[in-house]
Amino acid sequence: MKKIIALIGLLLAANSQAAVLSLSTDQTSYQVGDTVTLNIIGSDFAEVSAFDFDLLFDTTALTGGSLTGTDLNTGMNWFLNENFSASGLTLAFTAFDDLFTPQAVGMGNALLASVSFVAQTAGQFSLMFDSLTASFSDANFTPLNVDFNGLTVNVTDANAVPEPGSLALAALALFGLMGARRRA
Repeated sequence: MKKIIALIGLLLAANSQAAVLSLSTDQTSYQVGDTVTLNIIGSDFAEVSAFDFDLLFDTTALTGGSLTGTDLNTGMNWFLNENFSASGLTLAFTAFDDLFTPQAVGMGNALLASVSFVAQTAGQFSLMFDSLTASFSDANFTPLNVDFNGLTVNVTDANAVPEPGSLALAALALFGLMGARRRA
């Protein structure tokens, strides 16, 4: 009986481990006009022959997205396509000859994509994966289990700096008050 319980526990533990797709940024908060560098990181992947997922975010708050880097360029015959749309970013990868294995290139984690945006408005903005449309496949085109972690980006307004004209007007008012006090 103990062996059966141990076997069931082992099977449940093996099935519960899934690859993880997560997001990270180079800073914790940004100001309007700053460049936000977002890293899409894959962890605990086995062999991957293809993936396709959507990253959803407020495209009016983070604009000008461009792919700036990836660990997928390790001499493989592959195709990576990014498509920026009104709702976010679609990223698709297909390996033709070789399989992408983070461990094969000496990494437990792999940078699937690094994307740069410009912060346009102040606020807290969520970036999340659309897990309903995401697909990951192994060498046999069998679907892989993947967990998704989102991220919130904090953008603040830059502190307002008084214009020189405002400072001059304030100084003129101060001198006017001083002059009126002397006359009285």
